[in-house]
Amino acid sequence: MPGLRFSRLCWRLFITFYKKGKPRVPMRGLVVLLVALVIHMIGFGMVIPVMPFLLRELGGDAAAQGFLVSLFSLFQLLSAPLWGALADN
Repeated sequence: MPGLRFSRLCWRLFITFYKKGKPRVPMRGLVVLLVALVIHMIGFGMVIPVMPFLLRELGGDAAAQGFLVSLFSLFQLLSAPLWGALADN
């Protein structure tokens, strides 16, 4: 039963991260991570709506917009291990 396995997994994660009511994950680190994520998403959300107008002005089309968005995702995928290693230090 997949639902039962998932609930057991959730329970194990809960037991692992919360022992005696105190979280084992430092809250300061989570707050920093959430702030960085919000800043990133606000920036991405500001660029995407303006991009078609800028590309049209520069002579691009819908394919160029798709290429730029996919290129952003590709570089984010490739640089994630580097940023993760730097963050661990």
